[in-house]
Amino acid sequence: MLQSAKSNTVQKPLAVAVACLTAGYAMAACGNSSSVAPAPVVASGGAGTGGATQAQNGGASQSATGGASQSATGGASQSATGGASQTATGGASQTATGGASQTATGGASQTAGGTAAGGDSQAGGTPGAAGATDPCAAKTCASTANCTASPATQALISDFASNSGDFKSADAEWWTKLFGATFVYPALDACVATQPSFPLTQNFSDASWHVTGTVGTYSGLGIWLAPCMADLSAYKGISFKISGNVGPKGTLIMGVATAGTSKATTTTCSPNTATCVDGTTDATKCAGATKTITVTSAVQTISVLWTDFIGGYPETSPVANSIVGLSWTLDWVWNNTAANNYAVDFVIDDITLVP
Repeated sequence: MLQSAKSNTVQKPLAVAVACLTAGYAMAACGNSSSVAPAPVVASGGAGTGGATQAQNGGASQSATGGASQSATGGASQSATGGASQTATGGASQTATGGASQTATGGASQTAGGTAAGGDSQAGGTPGAAGATDPCAAKTCASTANCTASPATQALISDFASNSGDFKSADAEWWTKLFGATFVYPALDACVATQPSFPLTQNFSDASWHVTGTVGTYSGLGIWLAPCMADLSAYKGISFKISGNVGPKGTLIMGVATAGTSKATTTTCSPNTATCVDGTTDATKCAGATKTITVTSAVQTISVLWTDFIGGYPETSPVANSIVGLSWTLDWVWNNTAANNYAVDFVIDDITLVP
């Protein structure tokens, strides 16, 4: 997802990661991740007239709000036979036979029966579906303001032990600390009509980040960070385990996106997370620093220091206190076509900051 500054391997811009970052969500378009900060529930469905409402309207007024069969015999006709004599037949025995069988003996003491039957038979209390948040709706900024970078709460970013691509701190209010999730691109997207021809998929069922698919266009994977950029300046770099097939060349280009190498846009909710001004179409503008790594079928641990990433613009190497994302880009050059597609199947695990 990061652009390579000094390579003929052209990488897709960090659009998906930035979109996720500014929205503060891990949407389907970002690799079906689900780590989101709690949001107010908008409930448009009414509470209905079942349950508690019924408890107050037994007896004479039962004709309007009683159970299924009470509407026929409650109300006006009951008022004639209710009263003192009905009180005697109501009471304890009525409590057990409330609802349908109550039709013949309803009366003043019908309140107990009505309470039980009314709550069970009414469907009005179900919340309205329209109150749910639409995951495909365009995201807007609640406010636009600079933010303060969040430090890592521990060296381990993720070992995927939770069988998901999400990661967060153990704090009760984790959304106020550094959190994030993985993504792949291109990816299947439930919010669009036309799906990509060569989607990548990610799976975490074996407690690792398992990426598979066919590369037939610009493709890769990465990690987005929230609620703002990350301050990782207390660490020297990053390490991870990797193994498998990443294509004919056996290499991936790893990149680090920072605020200074991310293109500024008018839609960024936190302007200081993207400050690079790209006045041209030159591929060397607004580019994150990168490092090529070799991948084999055997598991190996790769450690890359921040100073090992080079070729960024306007920052040659990452400024570690303003990191907005990490990426691994699969090999794809300008003269490739879909006919040159190739299969990939590899695993990344134990992503850890280097002290």
